[in-house]
Amino acid sequence: YSPQAKGRIERLWGTLQDRLVLELRLFAIKSLKEANAFLPGFIQRFNARFAVVPREPQSAYRPLEEHINIDYILCRKEARKASQGSTFSFGGQTYQLSKNNQVVPIPNKTAITVLTSPRFGMRAEYKGGVYEVRKAVRPAKVIPKEDRAKRSIKPIKVKDDHPWKNSGVRPNFTYEESDRELVAAIYDPQGWE
Repeated sequence: YSPQAKGRIERLWGTLQDRLVLELRLFAIKSLKEANAFLPGFIQRFNARFAVVPREPQSAYRPLEEHINIDYILCRKEARKASQGSTFSFGGQTYQLSKNNQVVPIPNKTAITVLTSPRFGMRAEYKGGVYEVRKAVRPAKVIPKEDRAKRSIKPIKVKDDHPWKNSGVRPNFTYEESDRELVAAIYDPQGWE
């Protein structure tokens, strides 16, 4: 890696977006078949003019270590916090981490990362491990019969003079006096007695 190599890469993109297009026009190439026939000669001329032999012929790229799954790196990642019952919410649904068909216990408010990809669907990362996820099944709340009786609350009956009863009747906030008469009444010392 060198800054010069980075510059050559940037120039390459400029060349492919500028020079190649101009040469295609110069040679009156209009179809994909003609362009594919033209490219080998263009690449040969381009390399003869701009190619640079690297200082070290060995590739700087290393093979991926076996324990690293590239799919878990090249995916969409979103942070979530675990809630009670080892659950987390994502996309309006509640999920749990699963390993060997068993729920993985997660403390409340622990950070997890949700991984989504078309290759593997959805998984979650927690403490360096990646786990399957499954929708959380919450038991339905059972209300005992005696609680149901307590919950049936009778409506409160309000008196006839209560403000709720007079909601349709509004006080009159308009005045027959003009604005000048009202201002004069405010400043009139006898008007306050």
